[in-house]
Amino acid sequence: MGFLAAWSPTLAKPPSANPEMATAVEPAAFPPLPQPKLSPLEGADEAENRRKVAARISELGDAVAKADGPLAKAEHSLALANLILARELEAVCTARFLRITRDNDAEEGGAARAAATRAATLIDDARAALTAAETPEAPDEAAARQRELHQHAQTLAAFAGALAAYLQLDNTDAAHSPRRAASDLSPLLEDADADVANAAAFWRACLRAMDADPEAALSALDPVVSDLPTEGARYAFFSRLLRCRLLTARGAESTSLALLMQVEERVNDWFKAESDRQEAMRTIAFVQMQVLRSWHDRLPPEQSQERSWCAGRVARLRDDYFAAPDSAPVMRLGEAIPILVPSAN
Repeated sequence: MGFLAAWSPTLAKPPSANPEMATAVEPAAFPPLPQPKLSPLEGADEAENRRKVAARISELGDAVAKADGPLAKAEHSLALANLILARELEAVCTARFLRITRDNDAEEGGAARAAATRAATLIDDARAALTAAETPEAPDEAAARQRELHQHAQTLAAFAGALAAYLQLDNTDAAHSPRRAASDLSPLLEDADADVANAAAFWRACLRAMDADPEAALSALDPVVSDLPTEGARYAFFSRLLRCRLLTARGAESTSLALLMQVEERVNDWFKAESDRQEAMRTIAFVQMQVLRSWHDRLPPEQSQERSWCAGRVARLRDDYFAAPDSAPVMRLGEAIPILVPSAN
């Protein structure tokens, strides 16, 4: 991002201290932020991705209905719940996190509510089936599988509550409040599966960020410049964006922008695929635009030069990264939560 290359990350003074701003001209209107597309999955566009996920969900639904015995029903039910949480809710979760307005927001909200409810019901059904499958004479292998599925059910239930609370799908249920859901994720931070632990850390921070005071969420997040883990890299990448956004909410826009510059510098180390690198850079640029918009709106009208400086930077970012929004997708989570119970079907 060339226009920011000369901006010192230690900048602590208001942008009026920047000599370049002194000659800026107040634009007629603040440039609108783009509403970028999410990156396609599996080489398909978003509509095709939805069709593929829906087809897979339908197949797993048939497997649940035809399951032979309680243990098979439990396994298929958990696999279906896992797929719904990981893939059906992923697009709406990513769009909400990035604050992207989509044309079908209202429709997606209703679909997300139905999907989350179905996932929770499937988890409850799986737990009941596992209880029914428990017998003293069960072979050791079957008993071990039952214990494993019980653990998966508990993990999926925590994630289901977290996504429902984050998407605010049930504002009347105190059991699914963001604070309660964040607490339910806490045991997963020590999970032996690194994907689970990183996903839990990300969603726990997102939920704590919904509080009026961002300090709790900030204290739960890793430093922006620390290396991404090998497992759950996207959860960790989005966590770093969340940290920058929380600093903005605290009124530290210059610090947030400086840290986003440092995130930019690590992208080539963090992501090996060129497509991932480009999407990550566009995602960082999009968050920078949001930070600049926040800074612009917080400045009083009499600070016209500073406001102009922010607007000018947003206009440049639009030109550099989103001149053709349809062909410039941003990074997505890919899976809202990890796949713990894959289906053999």
